[in-house]
Amino acid sequence: MLDLTEKEIEFKNERASKIQVAVSAFPFEKGLEDFNFDYQPSINKKQIYDLATLRFLENKENILFYGNSGVGKTHLAVSLGIVAAKKRYITYFISCHDLITQLNKAHSENRLEAKLKHYAKYKILIIDEIGYLPIDKQGANLLFQLIAKR
Repeated sequence: MLDLTEKEIEFKNERASKIQVAVSAFPFEKGLEDFNFDYQPSINKKQIYDLATLRFLENKENILFYGNSGVGKTHLAVSLGIVAAKKRYITYFISCHDLITQLNKAHSENRLEAKLKHYAKYKILIIDEIGYLPIDKQGANLLFQLIAKR
């Protein structure tokens, strides 16, 4: 009977993890094991796997990946997000452009505070492609408000 109960708990936890990954809006599902560290030798593999312990969450630290296009920043961010989502941390992935568009829309509809509160609820908010497209003054202000609220 104990074995059956343990299997049911394991099944429920696995299902909850899959649901959390699904609602996180990742553009793809690739783990750290899928990342080719040999292709990007400048990336410290040990440091990335240390980030996968999610200790940065406990320490309330932010992570910023920066570099040229095509070096694997999105892959690494998604992989770490998947680790967090599987551990049932509420996680969300969004491009910077889409985020600012949504914040601008909320601002114009006089519901910015609700939208900021919505994005502040995520334990991990992955904002991709910052700096890829230009950000106007209002967009920068709205993004700053969100980051300050978090």
